[in-house]
Amino acid sequence: MTRPPRQVRTMKNSAVAGMGAAVALGAHLGWIRPRIFRWGATSDEARRPMAGDDLCPRPQLNATRAVTIAATPEDIWPWLVQWGWNRAGFYSYDLLDNLGRSSARRVLPQFQHLVVGDWVPMGGKPTPSTAYRVTRLEPCTLMLWEKPGGTWLWLLEPADDGRTRLITRLRSRYAWARPAIVTELILMEIGDPFMMRKCLLGIKERAEDMTAGSHGPSSASTGGDAAKVPRPIAAGPEMKALGRFYRDFTWKGVIHEGGMGPGTPVMTGAGHGTARAIQDGRWIVLDCEQDQFLEDGTFVLRWQLHWVSGWAPEHGEYRAVMTDNYGHAAMYRGQIDGDRLIFESLEDAGIRLRFTWDASDPGVITWRNEMTTGDGTWFSVEEYLMVPQ
Repeated sequence: MTRPPRQVRTMKNSAVAGMGAAVALGAHLGWIRPRIFRWGATSDEARRPMAGDDLCPRPQLNATRAVTIAATPEDIWPWLVQWGWNRAGFYSYDLLDNLGRSSARRVLPQFQHLVVGDWVPMGGKPTPSTAYRVTRLEPCTLMLWEKPGGTWLWLLEPADDGRTRLITRLRSRYAWARPAIVTELILMEIGDPFMMRKCLLGIKERAEDMTAGSHGPSSASTGGDAAKVPRPIAAGPEMKALGRFYRDFTWKGVIHEGGMGPGTPVMTGAGHGTARAIQDGRWIVLDCEQDQFLEDGTFVLRWQLHWVSGWAPEHGEYRAVMTDNYGHAAMYRGQIDGDRLIFESLEDAGIRLRFTWDASDPGVITWRNEMTTGDGTWFSVEEYLMVPQ
């Protein structure tokens, strides 16, 4: 039986198309895919065992990407620990992966305190399917995240001339039975190579810009009178230590009897505050607002405070300036004593205040305000339990 010519041509075209698709798929799996999933990495970096490999054996996606950054690990680390949804963003294509919200271009002190067990959200409410858990953390060296079926490693390795290799390895096994597997394949196999390249370059740009801004031109390379002008100083380890106590918080607590002046009643307070770094992390600003109520629930007032603090090298201690909506403006000196941050009014003040942030409980900060009239006796004005947001 002879087939019609049109049917024969259709079968031939189908066979050719099928062969072409098979060749294209083979080329993608054998040549293109291995290369796009090792963008920037050397052969040694792509092949060698790394932390977390044993947690996801025989992955179907094994991507090792890398970039060289003209900055030290200490300058890169803050950008890594604040990465994530509803945090600093992803430093990638914000319109696609961050709902159009710009990824941070500064270090955010409220997100600098990542610990083992914390969520790193990828989107929405953190769950095992939408976020990673931090399983290993070695500051300025290594960070490992894990979720069911996958791991994500961030590694910093010092290189020559003060540069650093940032290496990231993503390993994953696809859950083929999941209803969203098609979406996952599109995101990971097609979108991920472009997004991660942009992410790594975004981290590189931010870290290098911060390093250049911190150090600026050296006096040795600047001639004439310009060499005599003092240069701005970079934020040091003191600011990293200070940032531990400052996050976005909500709180509730009590104002003791007489705490706002003789005869004032006991009140409760509920408030919130936001923290942000300014001048390349040289100072940290807190903006706080609190509603105060009588014990029967009657609203009394809304109190607002603006607090700027940082390390003052010329004094060898922390200094802070506080202003509030009562028209008060005052300066304070501070120190860190273990898990406590303590600020006190300068000694020439008549009535002195002492503020204490106690971070000995990892899940909450206890904040206390105490007062003395100069006789050495301190009494409690107010205290609150502050919960990070």
